[in-house]
Amino acid sequence: EVLWHQDAGYTSKEADVLRMMNVWAPLVPVNVENGCMEFIPGSHKWGVVPHEKDEYYLRIHDDYIKPVEADAVSIEILPGDVVIFSNLLFHRGLPNRAGHVRWSLDFRYQDATQPTLRTTHGHLLRSQRTPKAIVKDAQAWAQLEFS
Repeated sequence: EVLWHQDAGYTSKEADVLRMMNVWAPLVPVNVENGCMEFIPGSHKWGVVPHEKDEYYLRIHDDYIKPVEADAVSIEILPGDVVIFSNLLFHRGLPNRAGHVRWSLDFRYQDATQPTLRTTHGHLLRSQRTPKAIVKDAQAWAQLEFS
């Protein structure tokens, strides 16, 4: 089980303006029994709300989630489907009661001209036009010009 949270709640306060697109793709059929994701529609419009530390995760404070929890939508999908959502959207993973692992892939995308606000710089980029030109570090990335 993953508690109600926003992915933006896991970044530093300075990153509150950073917008990311999350792409979640199951590798097995997902449903309520094996722990599908749930979303609160429209919650991406409310900005970053306070999170608090739970035993394993950060979670949205009850004052923010309790009034809207009844609006949650369960996302039951199949392999080959994807869910695309904002880093501001309230979401959770239901408990897995099926007795087998619910495998999935999780990708995050952001504006390449914006800082990641992380201490590591792990960029490896190849251009389709010039595939031998590779950006291997933050210094090379900083020297790129975007138009």
